Amino acid sequence: MTDNILSFISIARKAGKVNTGEFLTEKDIKSGHSHLVIFAEDISENAFDKISSMCKAKNVPFRVYGNMESLGRATGKNFAACLSFQNKGFAESLLKKLS
Repeated sequence: MTDNILSFISIARKAGKVNTGEFLTEKDIKSGHSHLVIFAEDISENAFDKISSMCKAKNVPFRVYGNMESLGRATGKNFAACLSFQNKGFAESLLKKLS
């Protein structure tokens, strides 16, 4: 994996600090455990609208990066529409990398 962002996501996932998928991302946001949400570029518009609205309501930063296949590969899945970072340190580091 040559992409630094995807490599960083992979490391965070292996450390157990990332949840994947719409259901777990929503759960993390609602419970206050999400510090950053990453959306795939090809997530459905409805899912993006719903989850990004939740992020805004709970003041959780979010970014769009990669596609479902690349995010899935980085997290050991076939695909991932969105990711939730549960660790503030990982989230802040990734936000700096994405800036």
